[in-house]
Amino acid sequence: SNKFKYLLVLIGIVFAVTLSIPTLSRYKNRTSYYQVIEWDGSIASEYRSGSGTLEDPYIISNGQEFAFFIEKLKTTDYDGYYFKLNNDIILNKGRFSYDGKNITYTKEEETYNLNSYKIDMVNTFSGNLDGNSFRIYGLYVNSQEDEVSLFKNLNGNISNLYVENSIIKGGYVSSGLAINSNSAYIKNVLYDG
Repeated sequence: SNKFKYLLVLIGIVFAVTLSIPTLSRYKNRTSYYQVIEWDGSIASEYRSGSGTLEDPYIISNGQEFAFFIEKLKTTDYDGYYFKLNNDIILNKGRFSYDGKNITYTKEEETYNLNSYKIDMVNTFSGNLDGNSFRIYGLYVNSQEDEVSLFKNLNGNISNLYVENSIIKGGYVSSGLAINSNSAYIKNVLYDG
């Protein structure tokens, strides 16, 4: 009986590893189209290209354009619109760490008080975001609201996205990607933070 249980556990582990290989290989084999630079805190005035349709999605290729996306989400939920990353988005190049009390930010072997660039939490996103196997690195969201996440209400679709070295601070309930989701579709999303 115990041998059978161990065999089932082993088969489950092998199955889980087999499913993760395609996702990890897409992440390792992605190609950036533009030079990857750290976000300087500024906000672009438009997306790199695109009209927001399935055939011609809005293209986000750097931190300024991602900040423009977040800024526009303050007045619209982008219901029915399509977005696609075509580059890694580096918001904060250093590493975040949290000791249960304080957040520190280490960059180039120096530790700083947390004064890096932060992204505002978005109330609702109802569009479609394809990460195209690229990553958002150094995402920092800080809010005094009771619930804190990148998206408070996710009603859209997010796929093929990798969020690395992220920190979400504040609230009684916090989450990396979304607090509430209604009819959301999330596929191939890895989150480290």
